[in-house]
Amino acid sequence: MKAKINKNYLALSSSLAISKTGDYAHEVVFALIVIELLRENYLLIGVVYFFRFVPFIFFGPIGGWLADRYPLKNTMLYSELLRLVASVSLLFLYEYNALNLVSMIACTLVITVGRSIFQPSFQSCVPKLFRESSLIRINSSFQMIDQIASIAGPLLCSLLIVSVGKQGVLIFDSLTYVVSMAALLMLTQAKAEGSLRPAFSVASIFKETWANVQFLRWHSRDLFASIIGSALCILFTASLLRYVLPAFVIFKGGTEVEVSYIFAALASGTVVGSLLYARFSVIRSPSALMKWWMAYGAVFILLACTINLSISLSYGISFVLGGCGAFVDISIVSLIQALSGKQDIGKNFGLFSTLANTGEAASGLIYGFFALGGVFASFIMMASLISLSAMLMLRNMGRGESPK
Repeated sequence: MKAKINKNYLALSSSLAISKTGDYAHEVVFALIVIELLRENYLLIGVVYFFRFVPFIFFGPIGGWLADRYPLKNTMLYSELLRLVASVSLLFLYEYNALNLVSMIACTLVITVGRSIFQPSFQSCVPKLFRESSLIRINSSFQMIDQIASIAGPLLCSLLIVSVGKQGVLIFDSLTYVVSMAALLMLTQAKAEGSLRPAFSVASIFKETWANVQFLRWHSRDLFASIIGSALCILFTASLLRYVLPAFVIFKGGTEVEVSYIFAALASGTVVGSLLYARFSVIRSPSALMKWWMAYGAVFILLACTINLSISLSYGISFVLGGCGAFVDISIVSLIQALSGKQDIGKNFGLFSTLANTGEAASGLIYGFFALGGVFASFIMMASLISLSAMLMLRNMGRGESPK
């Protein structure tokens, strides 16, 4: 049994590490290609990134439905194959100067569809392949792998661009999907709970998703509050990390190097936070999750005030912010695994993925509204809304929950 567990962990962690490294490298080179192709037309750039998130709305529920009804190993392999085809297509279109706005959006749509299908199956694999007592340690290690990949991916991207150009990064990204699929082949087949495979119907999937939302709302309020509350917090968090934080550093006279130092401190804090979460018996409950979200927003406010005074003093606060982020990320994954029924794990992860990624897509629009009040004011307001949203969800939760 131990050998099988080690084999499964090796397969999942290897797939995650190489696939995420390629994803983070792809994020950087894709942004550069978009800017190059659209000649800094920020309206069209916004259109590309808007369409990039659209598939999560439609394919998130489908990914959860597949995770509950079809073999998880097969689903992950097919989704990686789908992303491989899109990545190779992007490579050839760019190499032969055939890439345009439509083909670029088409490629990124397919990549996002693959990601929408892959995520629920990967997250559903963990409770089906490992003992419940090891879930916190495994979730923490996966979060740490993700953050290490977030550092390694852009670094490799920079080295490849300098040495062989953007095509080299796209080749590397394509190869990561091949290696990821090879790693997944070692995985023990984790079957769906149900023995029957109902016919695929988009209408029935969305009807079932809505029925699941209603069920969670009335019969599993803690899980409902955890998913909805976290998605609401992400609505205000995504733009802070993607746009507001780097923009504010530059606005205060900082350099791009100092921005990279802050994000390096964030990633380092997340790695350490993942280790601490696994090392200590952190209480897992919906109320604890909301309290971590409140702390996350408070530290974000502290970071804004610190940058306003001295950028050099903000690195330590950024490290603490990364640690809080790790506690939030691991808690939400662990709670969905612990509070979901065996036949609904994929469905609930699909629901969370859909809401979270929709929140990320809308976060930029929310920031655009608040930005009218100035960079610092919008920073404080967005960070305050993270804590306020968590506080309101905490007040609406049941009082009788027990720690998990």
